[in-house]
Amino acid sequence: MNSRSNPRPVFRGRVGLVCAALLLGAVWLLTGCQPVSDSSRGVELVLSSTSPAPSMTFELRFDQPMVSSREVGSQAARSPLLVSPSLPGEFVWLSTRSGVYTPSEPLALDTRYALTLRSGLAAADGRLVEAVLHKVLVLTCNDRRYIV
Repeated sequence: MNSRSNPRPVFRGRVGLVCAALLLGAVWLLTGCQPVSDSSRGVELVLSSTSPAPSMTFELRFDQPMVSSREVGSQAARSPLLVSPSLPGEFVWLSTRSGVYTPSEPLALDTRYALTLRSGLAAADGRLVEAVLHKVLVLTCNDRRYIV
């Protein structure tokens, strides 16, 4: 019998199943937690949780003052963070350089969220901000895939 016409299986029996499971687990570890899209300059995005959570919040930390000290603790009239698909919520300034976006609805599972900065964003001194943020967040229903 020609070995090319009847290839031997790579994994056989229980040992083969264990090897296949280990291989799939390694692939998940190496690819499931890697950034899908990560581009930021002048701003840092900090998630409230290191594991998938429908109730997570998003903190922005800018390199420059974005609001006056009088605005710290207040809700922004327009959130500097845009989430697509739309995710209703509010942005509150924690300091002159940082604030947190708290969604008013839980993040949907099996949904890919794109996080960016609002265009035309102005700093505390009135100049346009040159900061850039492009992040993608994906939560799957089995919570095994969490990509930031």
